[in-house]
Amino acid sequence: MSIVYSKSKWGHFTAKLMQSSITYAILIKKTQPLKKKLQRCNLVFYRNDFDLHRAKIDQDLDIFADELNAFQSGSGEQYNSLELMLSDKINTWKLKSIQKIQEDAEEARQQVQTLIALNNGKTTSCVHKITQELKQDRQNHGFDERDLNKWKKKRDELKLNVSKSDLYIDEQQSENDFITNLLAKEKESFERVCGPVSIKENVQLASHNFNIFPISGEFVAEDNIILENSYQSNSSYGWAGHNEVYTNGKCSKKVNGYTSDYSKGDVIELTLDCDHHLIRMTNIRSTKSYEINVDLKGCPFPWMLHLNLFHHQTRIRVNLLRVSRKQ
Repeated sequence: MSIVYSKSKWGHFTAKLMQSSITYAILIKKTQPLKKKLQRCNLVFYRNDFDLHRAKIDQDLDIFADELNAFQSGSGEQYNSLELMLSDKINTWKLKSIQKIQEDAEEARQQVQTLIALNNGKTTSCVHKITQELKQDRQNHGFDERDLNKWKKKRDELKLNVSKSDLYIDEQQSENDFITNLLAKEKESFERVCGPVSIKENVQLASHNFNIFPISGEFVAEDNIILENSYQSNSSYGWAGHNEVYTNGKCSKKVNGYTSDYSKGDVIELTLDCDHHLIRMTNIRSTKSYEINVDLKGCPFPWMLHLNLFHHQTRIRVNLLRVSRKQ
């Protein structure tokens, strides 16, 4: 048997085995390096390069897994630190809020004690006065049924004042929506009248009965004797009709540009600035505001509001809005 090799143009070798009359043909493929494409990647590597690349990816994956575990541990510590910091802020806010509430509560409690003591003092003074009158008249035998009825009436008035006290607690919204400021107050009311004026609606409404004259309002010293025309008092400060302004009971025209521009239903805001010894009046409708400086020598504290009602059916309602001092 003989073998004859020949090379074709396609790079294959042909071997012919000559034995008898049988011919065998063997095709031998030319040896080349194996190529492989990496899945999910457009790169094509030779076999050796592919193995190296695969090993590098596995190594990078291990490094990333270690970094991820380290990040997870570190992030937990960071969140714990953040929680502690925020909790400290909350605790600080809580303590400050509790302290502020305690301070406001103590201030309101002191206001209550002061108002109670003041009202109790007034009641005690009135009872003492009646007792002195009783004692004196009993010694002199100078009383009759009329005096007894008068004293009983005063006693009943005192009992009514005690049983229906004007003291109350006012909750005012503070800068914090969920915290309210507590203020102990006494309802402002018209205390005394002189002339044709009646007091109505729990002594918070004053109404003129007859006569037609301008209206005026002023502040006078509390110990000043009530007069029908209190604007003539030497301690009076305030505003009136016809563009008139009163200081120390003296009338002047258009002081500080004042004009008596009033209409039915107007809301007049009166501010007593005791720190700066001045009074301020603002007409909410017209937004006009006027001020008067008060001389404490002529009008010492405490002050009392006097209203002179001259127009027929004039009605004035008092509504107190107390402004707390800024700390």
